[in-house]
Amino acid sequence: MLLAFTNLACAAEHAGRGFIRDIGNDHFATGNSVEIEQPVAGDAMAAGTAVIVSSNVAGDVVLTGRDLLIDGDAGQNLYAAGSEVVVNGAVGRNARLAGGRIDIGRRAHIAGNVSVAGGRINVIGDVKGYVEAAGGRIYIDGTVGGDVEASGREVALGPNARVTGALRYRSPNPIEQDPRAVVSGGIERLTAQRLHAPARAMHRVGRWIWTIGLMLLAALLVATMPGVSLRVSETLSQRFLLSLLLAFVVIVCAPVAAIVLLVTGIGAPLGILVVLAYPALMLIGYVSAGIALGDAIVRRVRPTDAALKRRRTAYAALAVLALSLVRWIPWIGGVITVLALLAGVGAFVLQGWAAASGRKAAETA
Repeated sequence: MLLAFTNLACAAEHAGRGFIRDIGNDHFATGNSVEIEQPVAGDAMAAGTAVIVSSNVAGDVVLTGRDLLIDGDAGQNLYAAGSEVVVNGAVGRNARLAGGRIDIGRRAHIAGNVSVAGGRINVIGDVKGYVEAAGGRIYIDGTVGGDVEASGREVALGPNARVTGALRYRSPNPIEQDPRAVVSGGIERLTAQRLHAPARAMHRVGRWIWTIGLMLLAALLVATMPGVSLRVSETLSQRFLLSLLLAFVVIVCAPVAAIVLLVTGIGAPLGILVVLAYPALMLIGYVSAGIALGDAIVRRVRPTDAALKRRRTAYAALAVLALSLVRWIPWIGGVITVLALLAGVGAFVLQGWAAASGRKAAETA
């Protein structure tokens, strides 16, 4: 499925703004506005400015974009990342969500667990398992069958909140609890663990060493492979949403593929290669996002120097530094970092597959 989607993604890069394609029972779609309005027997993966799932999907649902609306049911897991994510349907297993605003509506029913990160999080529906939430404001006004772990600036319980397990939270402010809210396992406020002064100093030094290393890696990639880095940068800027969607597929499927290969025995060497390549891909993907940001800045600030290798090298290093600094901003920084990582990984894989396809076509000719 991963190879097939990568091939389709490359084809879509030449075909136009987006595409809709079914492979077996699975459904793939990208575009400015995407709606899944017919039942899907397998998995559904979509990326767009606005994505709506109005019909039922038997397998997993993977979505990325700006505005995501899930009105249909997901038979397996739901993975979604966007500026605004609204879930109104049923999810057969777990939901993993990230965005600026996350709403699990009153009609939503999550049969498994929920992990969510965002600026504003509202859990109004029914969750059978546990809830893990990290964000600016976390509001729970539904039923939770397991424990709740919440970390945010504000944590609140509405009148309809019914938590069977315990609620543990970290927040600078006391929890806001409606008198009618019920938490059967009790409420515990956790104190933030603070590092001692020497440990804090070592942590800061380590972060700066890591950041400088990433800056050097970005500069090295641009200096030694200017053509490749430029093509990856162009792919990211021209096919941003497609890169996000493909990265979702790669990040989810690669570990599963590695485990399968290792278990079979015969494919163990390839499985080991996948395990070793996975963190390298994450690292190169993140740096590629910085290189693309640097190229975008130099095209705007000094368009006449956009093709100069030394100028691209300097701006790539500075852009990686900027991304690293943004990462330290609470909540929003984490979301931006994840999006940059996904976009970089997806663009790198897209360009790699396109280059491999081009060489194969040349050899055939």
